[in-house]
Amino acid sequence: MPWIRLFPVLAQLRPLFPRKVTFFVFVTAVIGLMVRGDLRGVTSIIRALDLNPAFYKSLLRLFRVPIDPGRLADAWTRIVFKIFSGHLVHVNGRVVLLVDGLKVPKEGKRMPGVKSLHQESENNTKPSFIMGHMFQSVALLVEGIGRRFAVPLSSRIHEGIKASNRESKTLVDKLGLEVCLLPIQEPFLVLADSYYCAADFVGLVLSQGGHVITVARSNAVAFQRPEIKLRGPGRKPVYGTKVKLASLFDAALTLSAVMAYGQEPTEVRYWTRDLIWKGTGKLVRYVGAIFPNGKRAILMCTDIDLSPEAIIEAYAARMRIEQGFKVLLHNVGAYAYHFWTKAMKKIRRRSKGQFVHHESEEIRAKILETFGAFEIFVGCGLIAQGLLQYLAVAFPAEVKALRGKWYRSQLATASPTEEIVQDALRHGLHQLHKGDHGLPNYAKFLASKMSDRPWLDEERIKFASG
Repeated sequence: MPWIRLFPVLAQLRPLFPRKVTFFVFVTAVIGLMVRGDLRGVTSIIRALDLNPAFYKSLLRLFRVPIDPGRLADAWTRIVFKIFSGHLVHVNGRVVLLVDGLKVPKEGKRMPGVKSLHQESENNTKPSFIMGHMFQSVALLVEGIGRRFAVPLSSRIHEGIKASNRESKTLVDKLGLEVCLLPIQEPFLVLADSYYCAADFVGLVLSQGGHVITVARSNAVAFQRPEIKLRGPGRKPVYGTKVKLASLFDAALTLSAVMAYGQEPTEVRYWTRDLIWKGTGKLVRYVGAIFPNGKRAILMCTDIDLSPEAIIEAYAARMRIEQGFKVLLHNVGAYAYHFWTKAMKKIRRRSKGQFVHHESEEIRAKILETFGAFEIFVGCGLIAQGLLQYLAVAFPAEVKALRGKWYRSQLATASPTEEIVQDALRHGLHQLHKGDHGLPNYAKFLASKMSDRPWLDEERIKFASG
């Protein structure tokens, strides 16, 4: 019974909420996000669980209660490390964190933080500029049976609202702080794309005892170790001879089979050099790889004890966060929120962000309340996806026994996907009403909010129209 496995996990979030009723509404929201069949905002939660329409206002109030999204992310991170303790992927004794950014289109004229965003993509169906929110996310890599998952820990809006003219932190700085402030007690390795190959980000991670694997640009340069001068005036040289990394592909390459981007070994040709990166002034390991499809990549790793094959295999796992984004967008709908406030001025097209310190204290409070509602809704979505992955990794047999449909993506020897877990939970919704399952009095609370039908009685018509 998969539902029984979830409530003890959710019960660990109870200290975040001042009232038990608020916590039960939060649990209902998370459950609704896990099983809903459409992504039409909060109303889809009502339909998914067959709740009384009057409960809709309670759900709306939930996302505007004074819950700190940072505290929610910290509590969820501690829970993730506890429930996935036996399934963490380690590279050289370090847990693996995946980081990336996501641009979510939003057209609301009164949605705080909506701004013009540039999309760099080779897909010609995507416009160059959109209006939306810029999220930056952190996920933890775990492994089930023949399948890996990126369990989301945090996803915050890091651009769009400025509280002061003096604010100078970049997106790279904010993500580095997000990684370092999460309560991660184990040594960690961060996998990031080329956007985060920056001295500030790498320096922050190194200051916390972590390491980074990222992609260097094709025109990047590095330096050999300087020759030590035994005599002569002047200060000792810091850098040696400059090396153009792209030119190293012309040298002799090593051929090796690595587990990259699939379950079968892939033959990859590569070179490797230990050179000084000017960003930190420290020695790093560069690996230039050529994959069978001809694609080239120059990987930079701050841990020089890792072998070239291990670096290539580790960085290939970064694609799991892209797959996690797809689930969040199309299955869970974590970014399908529609909150707004009439207190703020309409956002103009091509807006570069909002300076909330220009507004009155009352308007500023309402803008920040709505902005917080976005992040609380997304936080519920992250927890919903993490719980789906928990069932897939820890209880695959129970999920397979309960699912009601056939999926081509389901392998007999692999953990089920998040979509298959959703299908199994929908078939087991009746279990929610059979006892408390480790969450005292929740079954009674949920029963009191259920719809008693018929739908179109006079009271509900009045509620829907007003």
